[in-house]
Amino acid sequence: MIEDRFVGLKVRGVYENPAATILIKAHKTLEQLVSTREENELKWFLDTKWAYLTYAAKWFDPVLKNINSFIDTQNEKVTGEITIILYKWNVTVVSLKSDNSLFDHNLATFDKNADFNQNSSAGFIEIYNLAQKTAYNISK
Repeated sequence: MIEDRFVGLKVRGVYENPAATILIKAHKTLEQLVSTREENELKWFLDTKWAYLTYAAKWFDPVLKNINSFIDTQNEKVTGEITIILYKWNVTVVSLKSDNSLFDHNLATFDKNADFNQNSSAGFIEIYNLAQKTAYNISK
């Protein structure tokens, strides 16, 4: 990989950490299942910032304490069971379940007997795309 060192140099680095790679993949997959989109986007950003701060030896920076507080709170619900397959340097998730899962089959299906009122979709799509439609019409 190419990385940016703290002093501003670009360097090549090779890291091998198979056990950590497996655990991180499993954990991130469970995070996706039990967290909202907004939580997952913020977590990705904070994970990246956490990595840069720790790599730069800023372990005692106050912002790292704040990031750790968010991560600790977020991780309270990241529990469950996950099955993975390891094959030729690949980690593939094949099943997962959690009591904290936000996935609800009755909401995620397109069956007519589902809990989700599909008639709501047309109005939502109209409102959701209003800003884009307005911007497009102005740019013509």
